[in-house]
Amino acid sequence: MQSIDSTAYSIDALIQTNALSAAADLVRSHLVVLVSHLGVTRVAQWCEQLGLDELLDLPKALAAAHVVREQRGSAAVREFLAVAQLAKSRGDEVSEFHALSAMYSTGFLLWTGFREMQHQYARISTLFDTHGESLSPRDAIACLPGLLAARMLFGTSAIEVAKIGERVVALALDGDLPDTMRLHAATLLMPWFEHSTSTDRLNQTHRAFASLVDKPSVTPVVRVTYRSAHALATAFLYAVDPAHPEYAINSLALMDEADQTGLQWLRFLTKRTIFERANRSSTGESAATLLDELEALLDPADPSQVLSVRFRRASLALRNHRYAESLANATICVDLARALEMPRGFALLYDDNVAAALVGLDRFDEAIAMYDRIVSDALPGHRLRYERVHALARSLQALEDCRTLSAHPDAAATRASIFKLGANLTALSELCAGTLSQPLLRIFPVHTARVAAAMFECSIGDETLARDVLAQSLAPPEARPVTWPWHLRIRLFDGFVCEGLASSARDLGKKGESKSTQIIQYLAAHSPSPVSAQRLADALWPDAEGDRAMRSLDVALTRLRPTLPDATLIVRHDGKIGFDRRRVWCDSDAALAVVEEIRARSHVHLTSADATNAAHTEHAVSAQSTHWRAQARSALALLEIYRGPLLPDSREAFARDRADHFRSQVAGAVQIALRSAVQLSESTAAEEIIRLSVAHGLPTSLVRSVIADLAASGDNTSRRASELSEVLALARG
Repeated sequence: MQSIDSTAYSIDALIQTNALSAAADLVRSHLVVLVSHLGVTRVAQWCEQLGLDELLDLPKALAAAHVVREQRGSAAVREFLAVAQLAKSRGDEVSEFHALSAMYSTGFLLWTGFREMQHQYARISTLFDTHGESLSPRDAIACLPGLLAARMLFGTSAIEVAKIGERVVALALDGDLPDTMRLHAATLLMPWFEHSTSTDRLNQTHRAFASLVDKPSVTPVVRVTYRSAHALATAFLYAVDPAHPEYAINSLALMDEADQTGLQWLRFLTKRTIFERANRSSTGESAATLLDELEALLDPADPSQVLSVRFRRASLALRNHRYAESLANATICVDLARALEMPRGFALLYDDNVAAALVGLDRFDEAIAMYDRIVSDALPGHRLRYERVHALARSLQALEDCRTLSAHPDAAATRASIFKLGANLTALSELCAGTLSQPLLRIFPVHTARVAAAMFECSIGDETLARDVLAQSLAPPEARPVTWPWHLRIRLFDGFVCEGLASSARDLGKKGESKSTQIIQYLAAHSPSPVSAQRLADALWPDAEGDRAMRSLDVALTRLRPTLPDATLIVRHDGKIGFDRRRVWCDSDAALAVVEEIRARSHVHLTSADATNAAHTEHAVSAQSTHWRAQARSALALLEIYRGPLLPDSREAFARDRADHFRSQVAGAVQIALRSAVQLSESTAAEEIIRLSVAHGLPTSLVRSVIADLAASGDNTSRRASELSEVLALARG
């Protein structure tokens, strides 16, 4: 800065002494620096005195283009391109570099002008190769941010982008440069912020510019543009630590500043920033309202603004699991990106939204086909995110294939399907480093839970994943598999076991001396329904008088809660007590669910058969076979859960009552399923159901009833009845 002031003093002195030729030489050699530091007006006075008016054509044109940028936003892209072409015709390559850089910076900030930028990419790269190393600090800080944006949009080397970004950061942190110039560079650093991997470096840069925005030399438009762009670029830091004062943003003040400028495009940019900050916060409750306000500022004639609003609508709908709405908006975005001739790497952002919405809608084949293309063309900084959703879609498709094959078993196909599922689950686990990916969890909570459950079933999920599932309170799949990492697993059939309970409480339960343990048993025996607190108290303290039973229950609950992994696993509300089913698994609950499934399936099948009356059609035969096989699988699953009478060692009256109840429920469901299993051509399932029924203490009358029906149905089934009678006799023996 001191050398520029000295140069200006020398020019004034030479003009006063009539040494016009020497003064003209100084103006020519330092024209760009003089204009950027002292302004066009003062330099114009010298040029007029020295007969150098033509020298100022380019600086004046460049300054006018910046005014267009401030007043009209995206219209400046073509203005800067015109200045660059004028500079090229004059042979002034440094001024051409200035103009092209301003064009790229504006286009990147406002997300427009891709056609013009793509056509000029080779030229700005050539200018950098020619002048990059010889640029003065002031020229570099004006030219390199645009090159950074150009490389981000059209380049192929992430390393080169990072190098340019670091060079711009070093210049922008140079306190010897004018504040307005440094702030301008900081505004245009958004591409680097988005792809930098160093949080410390981002923090350092963020702090360096915080004090510049209030300097008197900074114009209101530059100030608001900086605050908007910089807040947008550091939004992910805010998402990580929203309470950090350095990431705070006064939304009202920022919007007020934008309103005062009277510029519609700047208000749009500001509101877009405020929406992004709200959308990335932990709650994001105001995001929908802010998006409506953003759309109210929309200029329908500006496709980049339409794209911006539609993209944010698609993303917000995706985060709120409104996948059909997201797909509709994302499809519009893809068409707009194509019309704007957006570079493929960035257009993939919109393809990704379409593919993600397809995953949410369970249209896995279409999503996988899209991600095959997306991953191959993705920018390095985006590829991992795409690969994770791609792997999720593949895993979900493999799960669907396994489920389909289970209805129509084919040994070879089933083995291949299981192998494919394991490979896809392993790939997803590796991409997510063995934990829950937060973006997947936020956007696809149900799908992520299904895949996590499959990982535990296939022994791919380990203790790290289990801890992550518990810490994130991920909702269990609807099927409630026992392999899911529950806070508590309670087994009542064939003896009491409670996994997750403190060891001291388990020991007391073995002795039968703990009322706290009896509370667990009672609640589990009546799960999934909560029970009346008074009824529970009366059952466990039948001899207590007055309200002593309720007081005893309160004391026992107080002692029980510290032994639980989480005191809130037992929920007491409106006079009722029960387990939090999102975090507690009971074999009694699981058994009843399978019982209801068998009965419901049988009812639907009978109703369907009566309605169609088409038992001999090929479709009906296939449907019957599928129904029989499903019932057989459910019976085997039920007998895996029901391993014997409920709480056989308990002397409590409630235990005996519930044991009788469950024996009756399970026996009835097994009998229904066995009637289906005997219809299958292969006898394996029916024979296994008979063996397990006997082994687990179910009444043999249920088996005898099915065999009797089979024997009475005709000569062609009497042999089968005889075989099953032998199986029953062997099982009992």
